[in-house]
Amino acid sequence: MTSKLKIFDHYPEDYEKYDVCLEFNVDPGTNKIDAAGAEVLDRLIGIFGSKYIYLFYSGNTSIVYALIRAALKLVKDKAEVEGFKLLLDGQKAKERAFDGDTEAQVDPFAIPHIAEISQIEPFEFIYGEYVSRPDAQELYVCPDGMNHPFHKVLRLKLLSRMLTTTEHIAKEGELSLDYLLQGGVIRDFHPVHDQEKLDKLREEWVATCSVPWRQPLKDIRDYFGEKMTYFFLFQGFLGYWIMYPVLVGIAFEVMALYFNDFNRPELPAFAFFIAIWMITMVRYWQRVQKVTAMKWNMTGVAQRAAEREEVRFDYYGTHTKSPIDGKDTIYFHHAKRRGLYFVSVLFMALAMIVCLGSVAALFYVRHLVREQSGEISSYDQWITPAMLSLQITIANRILYSLAAQLTHFENHRLDEDYDYCLTVKVFLMQFVNASSSFYYLAFAAFYVQEDDDLSQVNLSNAVRGCGPEDCVTTLTVHILVIIGTQVLGSAMANYWLPYIARELYNCKCDLYAWLLAFWNVFVDIYRCFSLVFTAIFTKSLAECCVSCCDGLYNCCCGAPLPTPVPLVRTNIGQGVDRSSLSMEYSASRPPPKPSQMQRYVNTGHDDEDEENSEDDVSELGIDDHVNPSRPAPREEKKTNDSVIHTPKSALSKSSHADKRDVRSPPPPLRSMSELRMGLTSPGSNMPPPRTLPGKNASFNIDTNTSSVNLGGDDEEGLEDADVEVEVEELEVPDHVVTRYFKFDQEHQLRRSYAHVILLLSLICCFGCLLPGVFVAGLFMIHWEVRGRAWQLLMIYKRVFPLEAEDIGECWNRMLNAIVTLTVLTNAALISFTMKQFDDWFYAYRLSLFIGIVLGCRVYKSILHLRLVEIPPEVVIQGERAAFINDKLIRKV
Repeated sequence: MTSKLKIFDHYPEDYEKYDVCLEFNVDPGTNKIDAAGAEVLDRLIGIFGSKYIYLFYSGNTSIVYALIRAALKLVKDKAEVEGFKLLLDGQKAKERAFDGDTEAQVDPFAIPHIAEISQIEPFEFIYGEYVSRPDAQELYVCPDGMNHPFHKVLRLKLLSRMLTTTEHIAKEGELSLDYLLQGGVIRDFHPVHDQEKLDKLREEWVATCSVPWRQPLKDIRDYFGEKMTYFFLFQGFLGYWIMYPVLVGIAFEVMALYFNDFNRPELPAFAFFIAIWMITMVRYWQRVQKVTAMKWNMTGVAQRAAEREEVRFDYYGTHTKSPIDGKDTIYFHHAKRRGLYFVSVLFMALAMIVCLGSVAALFYVRHLVREQSGEISSYDQWITPAMLSLQITIANRILYSLAAQLTHFENHRLDEDYDYCLTVKVFLMQFVNASSSFYYLAFAAFYVQEDDDLSQVNLSNAVRGCGPEDCVTTLTVHILVIIGTQVLGSAMANYWLPYIARELYNCKCDLYAWLLAFWNVFVDIYRCFSLVFTAIFTKSLAECCVSCCDGLYNCCCGAPLPTPVPLVRTNIGQGVDRSSLSMEYSASRPPPKPSQMQRYVNTGHDDEDEENSEDDVSELGIDDHVNPSRPAPREEKKTNDSVIHTPKSALSKSSHADKRDVRSPPPPLRSMSELRMGLTSPGSNMPPPRTLPGKNASFNIDTNTSSVNLGGDDEEGLEDADVEVEVEELEVPDHVVTRYFKFDQEHQLRRSYAHVILLLSLICCFGCLLPGVFVAGLFMIHWEVRGRAWQLLMIYKRVFPLEAEDIGECWNRMLNAIVTLTVLTNAALISFTMKQFDDWFYAYRLSLFIGIVLGCRVYKSILHLRLVEIPPEVVIQGERAAFINDKLIRKV
């Protein structure tokens, strides 16, 4: 039985009960979903059923939104197959343990609670695998008002595994929406917001009097997932712990202002306090992550993700057999990989040299101004750091884009490797860019003789590269200006600018259109620059490096390297128009299989499958707009007096061939109009119409009407919804369902972590000279939390919930590196920069530096012995969970 979906001109009143929203392209000539989109829609119907899909036009009829809700039975089956773990009701699990199970031969058992060993109750934070047995359903925690445990976030986690698989050939019952989005088949996909929960979060989360360490983390996790919640947990933790140096620093700052002396004798003690505080805070943060992972059932998530070895979609190489298990795989030779790493390191070094050169140029300009004026101005110590702050902001943006380009260029196989390398590049280059001027003023400026004539001015040694005052005072002003402007810029970027953008979007005034046009021009210029940069520099160096590697391998091994897919592609970055990538990309690939869409979509459920039809449709609330039934079978439509049909044998061979081609790169992308219409461009190696294997169906495209006919022996097909809709401005508030902007969770979180940790490192390393700067750090954390929360709740589309065990292995290592850097920098400031020990011999000052470093090291070792990284409660609760899961769920 087939159906024909109707496209409505309004969104459903109960849109919040749907799970995911997809955006399809519309052919402006026919006001219908294009051919490729209709093909995807048919697959969605096969997976979810037509009862659970609602289509409606956008306000200007240029987009068709598809709201999808997964049937409850489909979600349960997916959870049971995946071994998905759900939180158990502690009281019910305890009662079931006391009762036992005589049929399964499970004896009653009781677990005592011994507070001296573990503060956590035995049946608290216990997660068990989901099973569909009726006797096990009452063990799982059900949200308020629901008779099953699958609330929205759990449904989205399971749906994301079905809709965002990383395999090029989708498994049965799955879709690869990421590849469809990359190819332009769909415009976007995202979860649907829940307005009631948004209002609740807005009241509790972004209230004016809220503080960072009092956030509704449970509600945040139940709406955005663990990965996003860890970011806000980290911010709240920083906000709580930074209160200690804020309170102590205010006292020191009041004394410095009262005596008008920035070289107070108390400053060395405050610097030592900051080093000890940083060591303690990072150690406690490591324990907080382990405890939180246990409470959220995230322990071992990173290891399980690494074991899955989900290969990146843009990984390329030579198709061959695995030397381990004989399966099809992609091999990229280590010699060429080392060459790519060498090119990447070279570009990183050049970028950091350019940043250091820009900082040196600003100080040289200051020297030229002094030389021409013949005097030292007191304003240059304020103007120079202001210009440096602007340089830091602009350069950090450019460095992040460069790091992303270089990481794509390195051709990483796994997402974990890609994220790790990109994070290291981003933080290393941005730290060098931001901190170089601080280290220059702290340890090198005093030894720089700017000009012989200026040195005769009655300013003693203060003229030696530090300005009209001594180096400590100049560095204090430097810290105040740069940290202050960065905090203000963070508040503007995280709150005020998004707020203005939303208000302009709502009023739809001419100013918004003008700003949008200006932004589009800027993006076009950036893309052109990116393409030219990639084509001229990266590609040339890469080809030279690869040629050298080939020659070296040929000389050493006596045989040339196998020829893979071209190493450099023009889509190395994101934001490149992918409609222009077809010729270069497809020139070196073998002819694609007859079914291009089979790499993206596959169906494992029919429309009339019991798994969907048995679900309670009244729960969805769509009885008043259930899609009509599909019409009776009709004859095949002819295209240009010919019928395109694929025999069963060809379909089966095509499907078998697709299964052999494991992890091949994405198919060649043509122009968007050809991709939508399914036509063949001149000179392209694409077959005429595409054929979908599955249930003896043939995919016929009418080039005149852009309609779709799925004909076959035992199944009827889906036709584009031929509802006549006049081209007029419909009053459909798109933002109610789709919101305004897309939130790239991975990149946005990486940028936020880099910004916060970078400023934290500068404050901890040099804040001892200006103790009041920790107040600015507290305001930065407050605005970061408040602004990011406001953006997620008000202007961004909802994100898919992602699992995470912690903030990331790389960021944790960065924090440990900052601890070491903080100890060394503060010890050096005490020994060599501050004026309290100027009368000491250099050997004594060096001994003082070594003594401070060793003292901090001893304290760190003692702290690690007293506070182990994984608390005993976490280990005990993990063993309890395994035992209870075996007894109550698996019945063993």
